[in-house]
Amino acid sequence: MKNLTILSTIFLISSCAFHSGTLTSNVTDKPVVHIDLATGVASTNIVLSIGGLSKDALISEARKNMIRARPLEGAEQYNNIEINIKNTYYIFGRKTKVTINADVIEPKDSLDQPTYSDNYLKKIKNPEPNGGLFSIGDSVIIYNYNYQSGEIVRFLGGSLDKVEISYTDSNNATRTKKVSANRVFIAKKKHKGVTLHKRTEYGIIVGFGINRMLVKMSDGYATEKYPKKKEK
Repeated sequence: MKNLTILSTIFLISSCAFHSGTLTSNVTDKPVVHIDLATGVASTNIVLSIGGLSKDALISEARKNMIRARPLEGAEQYNNIEINIKNTYYIFGRKTKVTINADVIEPKDSLDQPTYSDNYLKKIKNPEPNGGLFSIGDSVIIYNYNYQSGEIVRFLGGSLDKVEISYTDSNNATRTKKVSANRVFIAKKKHKGVTLHKRTEYGIIVGFGINRMLVKMSDGYATEKYPKKKEK
């Protein structure tokens, strides 16, 4: 366990990330209203130059995931399509993540109709819950009494209390599922004054959630409350 912790720490420290992106907008003849945001994510890992999908294949997969997550209805269209590519390099390989974001638009019913819907503005102003612990495109851990990795596609619900996750099933097919945000954890270096991989009474911290920490024990995983702040 100690060796695993040391290797994980080296893996996190010895990494760097590079971003690139493009933005494509379609000119429309008629006035439109922006009603929603759509997002698709896809990623691949290459270890020692082995495996992984090509950039074009990743973009195609991210596009499919965007359509699955937010299919168009009626006269809706995607516009302002943004493609972001993030390459994170580690000692033994790299991870490439493609995130596609798009506005969902439709023709206005009248010239007096607002250009941006309340739903669109809400997502622009507050796209993520809990002060930004999670972001769209983050690699996360889903813990529903079992352990599964995935990536955040979008936040759902009036209070953004649900998360849609993209993951790879046992047949190597990309799937999505909706889970409570309280069941999602992320491996940040530090959160709420607690350091990742710190040992607790029950095990080693491997992820942070909104209200609890994910702990790896000798016989599996469990969640644990954050430690109370010491009074000054």
